[in-house]
Amino acid sequence: TRNKCLYFRLARKERDLRAAEGRLKQYETEIGELKARNEALGFDANRKTDENVGLRGLNADLE
Repeated sequence: TRNKCLYFRLARKERDLRAAEGRLKQYETEIGELKARNEALGFDANRKTDENVGLRGLNADLE
């Protein structure tokens, strides 16, 4: 019965490990998506800043 108990404990640990590996892969995917989104937001912010600078120049010309 001791061997059976150890076997079940090992099986549970292996299941827990597989579940943790699955969560880790999910987290890695989410981190990659967040990095891509952050980069896109940065590009968009830079574009808007450049656009604002151009519009300020046009406003100055009109005044």
